[in-house]
Amino acid sequence: MRQYHKLNMLQQYANAKIVGDKPWEIRVNDRNFQKGDIVCYQAIKNYDNTGLNHNIEHAINNKIYEILYVYSGDGVEKGVVIYTDRDITEDFRKNKDKYLTIDYNPD
Repeated sequence: MRQYHKLNMLQQYANAKIVGDKPWEIRVNDRNFQKGDIVCYQAIKNYDNTGLNHNIEHAINNKIYEILYVYSGDGVEKGVVIYTDRDITEDFRKNKDKYLTIDYNPD
């Protein structure tokens, strides 16, 4: 079953993803990312030692991505995953029924 993930992304990486230069992510696999999962990113300015995220307005905040491929084998540190994704915002909005099997897991 698909899962829904809401993830923070530093502004510089959000800029690269929104223009198509960064179709991949390297993440700690604390959410069991799987092919077909849905991801929404929230752009943040920076992380600091207070544990607060500094959300910013960014075009990526309104986009919906689908995970296409997940890799965690040779050459990738244990507990880390590399995945590719694609923007499915328009299809998601037009064809929500095909995405109704999503488990919402925002954390």
